[in-house]
Amino acid sequence: MAYFKKILSVVLALAVLVLGFACRRVRPKDDAPPEAPGIRVQWGEADIDWVLGLNQWNGSADDREDTFRVVLGEAALAALPYIPNGEEIHITFDRDLPDTVELMEYILREDGDMQYNLGGMPYELTNFDRFLSTSFRIEPNWATLLSSDSADYAPGAVIKGYRLICYWAEHSCEYGFVIRGDAAVLMQQEPDEVAEEPIRAVNWQRVYPNGDGMAFVLEHCDDPTGEGLPVVHFNDRAALDTYIAAGDGLFGFASIFAQYDDDFFAAHRLIVIYARENSGSVRHELASWAIDGDSMEIFLRRNRPQIGTADMLDCFIILECAAVGEFAGLQSFSAFYEP
Repeated sequence: MAYFKKILSVVLALAVLVLGFACRRVRPKDDAPPEAPGIRVQWGEADIDWVLGLNQWNGSADDREDTFRVVLGEAALAALPYIPNGEEIHITFDRDLPDTVELMEYILREDGDMQYNLGGMPYELTNFDRFLSTSFRIEPNWATLLSSDSADYAPGAVIKGYRLICYWAEHSCEYGFVIRGDAAVLMQQEPDEVAEEPIRAVNWQRVYPNGDGMAFVLEHCDDPTGEGLPVVHFNDRAALDTYIAAGDGLFGFASIFAQYDDDFFAAHRLIVIYARENSGSVRHELASWAIDGDSMEIFLRRNRPQIGTADMLDCFIILECAAVGEFAGLQSFSAFYEP
C-alpha cells in the first residue's frame, strides 16, 4: 500500500509541474495586468525620460501622439543624453513582464519624424533577470551613412529614437525614448583622442563648386600633373589668405579655414586634399602616411556604405600636420587612396 501511495504522489507531482509549466507558457486573458506597467530606462546611473504611446487595453485603443514627437517637443536637443555606440542601455519593468517585446531603433529629424524612409533597426530583448530588467548594447546603424551632410558625422550629431512594443495576452502598448548618438562612422574625432598625433584629419567639408571649381583646384594644387589626389599645403596664414582670396565665391573658404591663425602656423602646417566621388554617401579617413626626405605621401581610406545616394560628392579633407622633428623639413606632399 505504501508503494502505491508513493507512485500516486509522484504522478500528482508531475501533473502539478506540467500544469504549472503550461500556465507559464500561455497567459490567460484575465491574467494580464489591469494597465500598462511603468518602466525605468537607464544608462549607467542616469535615467532616460520615456513616454507611453499607442496603448491597446481591455478592448479599447488609446492612440496617443507619436512618442518621438512628444519627447522632442518637451526637451531641447542639447538636453537629450549623448550615448556613444557600444554603450549599454538598461530597461526595467515595475511589474508584470510582457509575454513578448519588440525594440526598434530609428534615425530621426529634429521634429521627431523619420530621417529616412526605411524600417527601423531591431534589437533582441530576451534575457530578463529576477529584477525584471534587461539591457541592449547600441550598435552602429548603417542607415546613418546615407547622410551627405558632414555635420552628421560629428560625435552626438545623430538623433536616435527607440520604440519598445510590449504584449500581454491580447493587450499591448508602446514605450518610446530618444537619445543623441553617433553615426556608424565618425569623421571628427574628439580632441583629447588625437591631440598627440603628429598628423591628423580634423575636418571633412562637403562643398558645392560651380563649373570653375575643379579647374581652380587643379590650378592651385601642389602638383597639377601628379597621379594622386589634388593636394595643397600652407606653411603660414598669408599663403592661406592668398588661396582663400583666389577661390572666393567658389567654395566658401573663409568659413572653412577661419580657425587657422598665426598661432596655429607657429607650430603646424595645413594640408588640404580634394576628393570627388560618384556618391554623396562615401566618406574618407586618414589611413597612413610615409616620409621620404622632404616629401610626404598621405593615404586615405574610402568608406562606402552598402546603400548609398546617387549624387556627386566634392569635398575637402583638412589635415593638421606638426612642424617639428622630422615633419619640420617637409616641402612636398602627395595624396592617394589606400591600395
